[in-house]
Amino acid sequence: MGRMFQQQVQFCAARETVPSQTTLHSLRHTFATHYLKQHPGDLIGLAWLLGHRSVRTTQVYVQPTEKEMAQRVDASPLNAYAD
Repeated sequence: MGRMFQQQVQFCAARETVPSQTTLHSLRHTFATHYLKQHPGDLIGLAWLLGHRSVRTTQVYVQPTEKEMAQRVDASPLNAYAD
């Protein structure tokens, strides 16, 4: 079944409906990231949705992105270089 989904992702990328670098993993990661933004702290629910047996596997999605970290630094009152 994974092959079928990967073919669909490639088909969509060829038609430019998704970025060409899109993979099944990136789609899962995007879903997980958005889920946690809408349901902060719900690792058990996310683990269930992703089919993970362990919440520890799901914890990788809690890690902030580089963009999020840059925004946090920019917003910090300790940032001496803020505009």
